[in-house]
Amino acid sequence: MFRGPWLHCIISFSVWIIATSTCMMENKREDVKAIEMILSFLSDLKSTRRDSANERRQPFVTLSYAQSLDGKIGVFSSINQKSSNYPISSKESLVLTHALRSAHDAVLVGSGTMKSDNPRLNVRLWHLTKNQEQPRPVLLDTRMSFASSLVSCKAQNLIVCCDIETAAAVEDGMIEIRDDWTIIGCKSTANKNGSKLNIQDVLQKLYMEQGITSLMVEGGASIINEFSRTDEVSSISHVDAVVITIAPKIIGIHGIPVFDRLLTKGQERATEIVDPKFTTVGKDCILYGTWPSTLRKN
Repeated sequence: MFRGPWLHCIISFSVWIIATSTCMMENKREDVKAIEMILSFLSDLKSTRRDSANERRQPFVTLSYAQSLDGKIGVFSSINQKSSNYPISSKESLVLTHALRSAHDAVLVGSGTMKSDNPRLNVRLWHLTKNQEQPRPVLLDTRMSFASSLVSCKAQNLIVCCDIETAAAVEDGMIEIRDDWTIIGCKSTANKNGSKLNIQDVLQKLYMEQGITSLMVEGGASIINEFSRTDEVSSISHVDAVVITIAPKIIGIHGIPVFDRLLTKGQERATEIVDPKFTTVGKDCILYGTWPSTLRKN
């Protein structure tokens, strides 16, 4: 039997384990409470904006991403100068991401995120109700540049939004796709990098053709920028709610900024989140609130 100092060490170690476990359980309960509060906020906002979404014939859109204190959402790889799969937020915040996915019909990313992260875009770390289905993964890929990686794609039942010409090429068998992929041809406009999809048309086709009533937009940077801008015709925002995870990290010059510019052309002032709220999950600060429905112009 253990006696003297050994017994004291064993008792002290046991007390430390119990105290640490109790603290971890308490922190986990607080994290779950914070996550459920955010989900409740989104549910209430969806209800108040349901008529507006139906009138516009587009989904309720939540913009959600993780960033560092200096506004970076990723790190450039030193090998190819492209985005690397660098974890910004804590593992506890990853649970929040899965919880947010569970509250939406679909989860959307761009081709850059799909190439660098190859995400499943499903719910694994949060409970789904008995009758609840996994969200549909959605990829915005104007020219189907990700098609060459279709064998390694982890996302199942993927919806790919591309331009009308590329969709026609798929229909004609010129571009190979997987059997579980759904292709949607959307309007596009030319830009200095080639062309980009019309976000309003993307949203309306997801709503009308696929029955997507709520959409979570996860990134990357170019996608976040496109969704954060207003529709050029109606001046109405594409986004309804925002959930931003802010990690206590500073990445510096090798980081990828969230926004390429804070003010869009003709905008009087920076976009301001309506009635912002803050909470913590793990080590991270979570900012959530309502995205302004319209942005004032000159």
